[in-house]
Amino acid sequence: MLHGAVVGIDWPGTADTVEAGGPPAATSVSVAIGNTMAETMAAIVSAANGKPDEAQIVEALQLGVIKELDQPDGRAQLDVQVHTESFISISGGDPVPEPISIAPSGPPKAPPLNPAVPGPGIFAKHTGLVGGKFGEVLEAT
Repeated sequence: MLHGAVVGIDWPGTADTVEAGGPPAATSVSVAIGNTMAETMAAIVSAANGKPDEAQIVEALQLGVIKELDQPDGRAQLDVQVHTESFISISGGDPVPEPISIAPSGPPKAPPLNPAVPGPGIFAKHTGLVGGKFGEVLEAT
């Protein structure tokens, strides 16, 4: 749970330049951390009241198991419920088909009898050779 505020913004066209509000003093800010919202709220309430035992009651209230708290195993049921609430499931989204390629059966194809000799391509002007075909050994000029 987070909270924020925007302060000190003037309405366009007004001459009022007085800023109101601002950030609170660091000593007035309290922070609570929990694995679930119920655990965090319980920490805030118990710290504000100075009674750590109230944390379990607030958690039970938040999780809807306040009636079970009076049972002989109420504390254990609360622990189970808190543990259960700390896990969530998230959808993986729509399934995406994954194509599968299967190699053709049978013997592998033989290489061509007369493979084509590649031409000089973009490096023809950088060979320094005069005349002849690409791949021949000639004297450089």
